[in-house]
Amino acid sequence: MKITKVKISIFFTAFLIGISVIYLIPKKEPKKQEVITEEPVQVELVAPEVETKVQPKTFDVKDFWNDEEKFNRNFLETGEVSNVDDIKAKSGEIWFGLFNENGKNVLRPTRLKVKVYKSEGLDWKKVSVKDKNNPLFLLKNKKNLKIGEVNTLFRGRTWQEARKDDAEMTTMKEGFNEKFNLSNTEYTLRVEKGVDNEQNQILVLLLETSTTSQIVYYIDYAGEGDYVGDLFWVGDIDHDGKLDLYMDFWNYEKGYYSSGLFLSSEAEKGNLVKKSEYFMLGGC
Repeated sequence: MKITKVKISIFFTAFLIGISVIYLIPKKEPKKQEVITEEPVQVELVAPEVETKVQPKTFDVKDFWNDEEKFNRNFLETGEVSNVDDIKAKSGEIWFGLFNENGKNVLRPTRLKVKVYKSEGLDWKKVSVKDKNNPLFLLKNKKNLKIGEVNTLFRGRTWQEARKDDAEMTTMKEGFNEKFNLSNTEYTLRVEKGVDNEQNQILVLLLETSTTSQIVYYIDYAGEGDYVGDLFWVGDIDHDGKLDLYMDFWNYEKGYYSSGLFLSSEAEKGNLVKKSEYFMLGGC
């Protein structure tokens, strides 16, 4: 069989086209596997919370009550008392009374009236003065007592006045904090809860200046609502340019009442005041 030029030409052309198709068709790339990379998570290490309790302040009250209480001798309040044997004062005696007159606190002499009577089977004494007004308190045999106006920084209601007027008294309980300025010295009278030397809870009344802190009074703390006492008066009754104060004291016994006058002129070294005089009514 003869192969003509035409057949050879067709065959060669077909061959070239086949080769071209092989090279022109794009090769299929292998599918790449997607690699997912995660960023590292930042973990903040937090120390576990440790509950810390604030330790109450320890107040040194050892031997605080060792001094013998001398009550109702040179210090009196007007009113009725059942502890008749403790009131030695007699009618006609001259005492110094702190009176509120025309908006001023004045210390002046006054004559005492003491009446003895019986009521419901008990002996009673009524202490009063021969004046229209009752004094805040009565004093005798004290140094530095001068007739005239007394520098007064605070005057609160007594229990007799509060009962009569149906008004509140100035009660010194936890959180009480008052400042008084006298002769360029700032005094702070405040109440703080703490513990005594044997770690018993107590409520403490403190009198402080920038250089001195003194425990004026304290009570055993039973719970919320307890208070050290009621503040009646703050001023300078002994005329020494330093703060004096007068207050009553919280008592556990029903019907029992006591109050005290704290004077700067009788304070021991390192202290601001001393409980100079003490008044007491018997309990029932």
